[in-house]
Order: sequence, then C-alpha cells, then structure tokens
Amino acid sequence: MHRSAARRGRVLLAGLPPAERRDALDHVGPLERLTGRTITDRGRLEEVLDQVAEQGYALHEGELDEGLRSIAVPVHDRDRKVVAAVNAAMHNSRRTPEECTTELLPQLRATAARIETEFATATRFVKIPVT
Repeated sequence: MHRSAARRGRVLLAGLPPAERRDALDHVGPLERLTGRTITDRGRLEEVLDQVAEQGYALHEGELDEGLRSIAVPVHDRDRKVVAAVNAAMHNSRRTPEECTTELLPQLRATAARIETEFATATRFVKIPVT
C-alpha cells in the first residue's frame, strides 16, 4: 500500500462512500510494496476494504512493517459517518490474530462507542453567536 493510503487507514477508507473511496484510491498512485505481505493490487485492496466495511474492523498482518500486527475500528459521528479510528498495534509475537479479535476488538469497540457518545453530545448543542 502506498504510504499515504496506509496513513489514512483501511478503516477510514472503508468508511467512505464508494465514489469517494474510488477517488481517494485514484489519488494514491501506485501501491508500494512495504513488506512481502503488502497488498499492491488495487482490485484486491478494494475487496479488502469491502470486507473491512462489512466486518467493522481492520486487522493488519505485517503489511506495513515486518512483525507488526494491528487492529482498528471506526469512530462515527452523529450521522454515522466514519470520522476517525481507534487502533492497537503490537509485535506479532504479543498476540495471535484470534487473540486480537477476541481480546482487543471488544475493548476497541467499547472505546470507539464512548468517543461516539461524546461526539453525539458535543454536536447536539448549537453555538449562539455573541453580539
């Protein structure tokens, strides 16, 4: 994956409407191989993004750096638009992919839910102009 796409994150890309996602990927340029596991085929990346959108989380396995495993979940605003992500990264010897989904994923989802509650509360209020 190109570094700019990697910085943006799969969860954020997966949360975009299809046309916006295509546009974002069009502006990335060639997908750069960062490790032997990096997805460099645009079609395959689009399939993975569809899967991330469907399952509600992304799990990276040594695609950005050798030995790095990370898991991320989306954070939504009041309109259910993905506006941020919460993730945890670790050396792949620390947890298996299964442990990531059984141990970390529920905690990440709970954290994202708390942030979403704060977003919903904060955006309920209308600013009153000072005269």
